[in-house]
Formats: sequence, C-alpha cells, structure tokens
Amino acid sequence: MQTHSLLASSMTLQMAYTQKKAERVITGLEKPINDHLLKLWTVSESSDRDSWIEDLVNWIDEIGEIVLRPNNARPSHTFYYKLLFFEPFGGGAGLSNTLSRLRRLHRFGFPVQIGLSTNDLLIRLQAFHRDLSGLWAGKPMRDDQIRLFLAQH
Repeated sequence: MQTHSLLASSMTLQMAYTQKKAERVITGLEKPINDHLLKLWTVSESSDRDSWIEDLVNWIDEIGEIVLRPNNARPSHTFYYKLLFFEPFGGGAGLSNTLSRLRRLHRFGFPVQIGLSTNDLLIRLQAFHRDLSGLWAGKPMRDDQIRLFLAQH
C-alpha cells in the first residue's frame, strides 16, 4: 500500500516506546501543553488562539499515539495524569506553580485578561488532564475529537 493511502486511511497509528522513553516524550510536552492551556483560558482576544489550538491538537495526538513496549499496551490514565498534572501541580505546589507560570507568560507578553482565580485555573487544569488521561488510556483520538474535547474544556 502506498504511503499516501495509509496516511489517508483511518488506520490507528502508534509509536511504541519503552516506559522511560514515553515518560521523557510526555514530560517534554507538559510545559508547552499547560502553558498553551493557560493562554487559551486567560488571554482573551489574541490572534494566536488558532495556532495555540493547532499546537495542542498536534501534541495531544502525539501523546495519544504512544504505546508501551514490548506488547504495545496503552499506558494507564494515571501514567498520563501523573506526568501532565500531578508532577507539575500536585502535592500542594499547584497554586504557586500555576502563579509562577502565569507570571512567566506575562513576561512573554501574555497578560492575564480574564478574571479567573489561580485556584479556578488549577481546578480547570486538573479536570482537563483527568478527562484527557481517561480518553488516552482508552484509544487514540482523531483530530476532530481532539478539537471537540478542547472546545468542551
């Protein structure tokens, strides 16, 4: 079968990694994913919103393709949740780490413009990652499903 035919098909694409490599890939995407979410939720009226969503779709898709060697098993929901939410925001450090990220985004020209409390943003991040981790553990999502998920969260 030709490559263009495979890419156009609905065949599920997967990237098999060792657990350690999968953790490194996901950990490398944690900061840009969470920063883009914070920008989407706090910066109103930005011409960059569509590009942030496109980046998120690509990163969510990339993580969703990961399966673990040797048997190509999908990681558990706790695997994703731990790397994307609990390690950076759990264990009592959530509010200070969220505020720190918002300050950094402000320094880069993305001031918080929507009146949400830091605690509300933290709760929203937690719900986002809880729900997304459950979906990833089940099966990969198509681009349209990722976009719908982002719109709902």
